[in-house]
Amino acid sequence: MSQTIRTRVFMTGVGGQGTLTATKILAQAALNEGLPVTAGEIHGMAQRGGVVESTVLIGGYRSPRIAHGEAHVLLGFEPLETLRALAYLAPGGIIVSSSESIPPISVCRGKECGPSLAEIEAASKACAAEACLLPILSLAREAGAPQAPNMVLL
Repeated sequence: MSQTIRTRVFMTGVGGQGTLTATKILAQAALNEGLPVTAGEIHGMAQRGGVVESTVLIGGYRSPRIAHGEAHVLLGFEPLETLRALAYLAPGGIIVSSSESIPPISVCRGKECGPSLAEIEAASKACAAEACLLPILSLAREAGAPQAPNMVLL
């Protein structure tokens, strides 16, 4: 008797990073393997660099919603958004995140300051069974595809 793989993936980033494209690619890859998939997205102010959140649930879930403490995998396309999404991670979950920030306008203008990468990494490692932060923007450039850091993360 075969067991169905059941995995909840929560993705977060900012508008323009390809979070929604990565969501569609991951969902399609699971479908290609014959796995049942449910996906959803929230992208309110994405056009202005706002937060984009999406979910891919593999294995027969009925709703695309992931509540706090339910995500098996957290994919963060922007480190600050990874930090903000830590509450969604389930105990024993895995984090793969960008280590390269796209600072909000308020930080760029000097009106506010954000947490350091070291603080984000420490918080991520405290919440996850495994946390990996990668320089996805740099890796995409090195691979000759500067427009595809989302694929590096995925």
